[in-house]
Amino acid sequence: MSKGYASNLTVIALAVAACTSTGGPDNLPPSGSFIRPVGDATLYRGDTIHIEFQVEDLDGSVSHVRFYVDGRPVALDSTSPYTHTWYTNTVTVGEHRIGVGVWDDRGANQAFEIGISLRWRYRVPQALGDAWQVGSAEDEGFDLAALRVLLDSLYQDSYWFMHGLLIVRSGKLVLEEYFNGFTRDSLNNLQSTTKSFTSTLIGIAIDRGLISGVDVPLFDLLPPEYDQYRTPAKQDILLWHVLNMSPIGNLSPDYVAYSLSKPMVADPGTGWWYHSGCTMALGAILRNVAGVDADVFAERHLFGPLGITTYLWSSSPYGELYVHGGLWLRGRDLAKLGLLFLQQGMWEGEQVVSSQWVAEATQPRITAYGEVQYGYQWWYQLMQGFEVPYTSGFGGQHVFLVPDLDMAVITTAHYRSQTGQQRWMIENIPREHIIPAALPAAPN
Repeated sequence: MSKGYASNLTVIALAVAACTSTGGPDNLPPSGSFIRPVGDATLYRGDTIHIEFQVEDLDGSVSHVRFYVDGRPVALDSTSPYTHTWYTNTVTVGEHRIGVGVWDDRGANQAFEIGISLRWRYRVPQALGDAWQVGSAEDEGFDLAALRVLLDSLYQDSYWFMHGLLIVRSGKLVLEEYFNGFTRDSLNNLQSTTKSFTSTLIGIAIDRGLISGVDVPLFDLLPPEYDQYRTPAKQDILLWHVLNMSPIGNLSPDYVAYSLSKPMVADPGTGWWYHSGCTMALGAILRNVAGVDADVFAERHLFGPLGITTYLWSSSPYGELYVHGGLWLRGRDLAKLGLLFLQQGMWEGEQVVSSQWVAEATQPRITAYGEVQYGYQWWYQLMQGFEVPYTSGFGGQHVFLVPDLDMAVITTAHYRSQTGQQRWMIENIPREHIIPAALPAAPN
């Protein structure tokens, strides 16, 4: 279908009641046909489709007409000609059936049906005056046909777990899509992507002189009540060991005490074990050096400059802020972390976090598993040959950075359960679809 195709399409269904004789009752069921060339047509999600059904009642035999969309009866807007306006922005991409049922006064009926295939239609994200510049994906070098293949898939049942997908390129928001009932205003539980925010707060604390650097011993940064866990082996744990989870459960009145009470299993910096207790220790450090909890520190020095005003940050039953996985943000606000890091810590002329910290936090420092590496609460792997630091939250809460393409890809998804298949499918979104779609076309 051409780019100039109008979004308002009129579908006309014409049923003609037929008589078999000039007198006496009609002995045949009502008949009719779709006379417009829309059967098995391909349209686009977001089109407003006006369906019109005109009855030519020659002998008074037609008594009732009903429209159906995917087997569900819908109200008619008028009598004759019958019309229904179908707003397709509320339905899924894929195959749909439009049906018409006609009844006569003797109870005989006839059903008519056509298939309509709805595809994803690209729309430039809406400019809302929220500090986001918006732009066209095509103008920023994306292959829209390749994006359409991806988005058509994301609206299918196999991606039932997807909540949102956003793409930032060259400082602009160029794609914003939400799925399965989620919207621009929905808050998303970031799970362990929260860790990357906490790491950023540590960087800001270092920038502001509250911490002298990452080589400071851990116990020198914690409040005195944790000195009881200081041992000769643990004395060598430095801040950077905690940041990349290489020093050493979970419901406890004090996550940090629980973690510090455990025996050492390897020398600091020689192994990697994913453990949220490390991040909770970072929260205790922030509270000790800044005098406020991480959420208050974030409001003053991270959320405030980025214009993030709507969020939740949950705590344990004992009042301990979940700095390892309790942050809830809207999609656009999550994407701001991606743009902040792409801009080397700069936001609207203000250096929110130093470019040095951006580089240090996202640098791969220790192997997590396979070819996946870990930095300062950031993950790292190669995708299509490009270096990709990224945040990772259970279920698929990600900010993927592709600095060489000046691009960030943001995903949010169902987090209450996760299969290996779900994780693989979401990580494949930037790897197999968006990065290739962002690459320049090969020369002929």
